[in-house]
Amino acid sequence: MKNWRRRGILGLSLFIGVIAWQVWAQTPFGTPYTPAPLQPTPTLACPNAPPPRLIVGLRGRVTLSDDRPLNVRERPGTWSPIIGQIEPGSVFVVLEGAACTARYLWYRIARGSLSGWIAEGSMTSYFVEPYPPG
Repeated sequence: MKNWRRRGILGLSLFIGVIAWQVWAQTPFGTPYTPAPLQPTPTLACPNAPPPRLIVGLRGRVTLSDDRPLNVRERPGTWSPIIGQIEPGSVFVVLEGAACTARYLWYRIARGSLSGWIAEGSMTSYFVEPYPPG
């Protein structure tokens, strides 16, 4: 009787082991994680502003086509107080954007300790341009 019981327990253990192995073999356990591909996000375009060119996280530069400094504002909008200016040819980092107002597309930038919002351009010209990484 002991022998039959032992064989039954061994058979049941073997059966459970085989089932467990089949379940384990069918799961992606140990398979490297592959994230879903990133979907491109549409670029915000303002109806009365030029097409956007700056990229958040990269650098930009005040164009040399105008010798006036570029105003940096507290918030996006010409109504917002000017908190500083950036000279033509100066490089900055684009932190955030884009925000659309009636005539301009705005980006939050940083240059040294100065951080605020700039307009990218008007319908007739760009005030800033992308600047190559480096």
